[in-house]
Amino acid sequence: MQGADDAVDSSGNKTLDITGPIPDDQLGAAVRQLDQRRVYVNELIENTHDDDLLHVDSVGATILYMRTHLIRQGLSFPAWNVVGTTWSHDGWSGIETEGLCYMASQIEGGGCFVLGGDHHVRHADVIAA
Repeated sequence: MQGADDAVDSSGNKTLDITGPIPDDQLGAAVRQLDQRRVYVNELIENTHDDDLLHVDSVGATILYMRTHLIRQGLSFPAWNVVGTTWSHDGWSGIETEGLCYMASQIEGGGCFVLGGDHHVRHADVIAA
């Protein structure tokens, strides 16, 4: 049986548990692994419907709805890296909106989601000169 330290990806490369503390000498490898696993929203919502609600691990704050009962339970925009934080170890990822999702997932009824289908955000009207 493989232990957590023996996990490998589909190519046979050793993987890290990037949900917890990362030793300083493995931070670069953890960031590379996170980058390799990243899926962008436009890819995630492809071929979905307007009534689909898809779980995400991280968000930007362009348009963000937050449930007040989660805020009352302590959900906030952390000013520090919360992923991997323990009493004796600083976190290595998850600051501000990215940390918000991580914190929300630790609260009962919390999480981060994106609407599927054709929903979109228009940032500004562009007026041609």
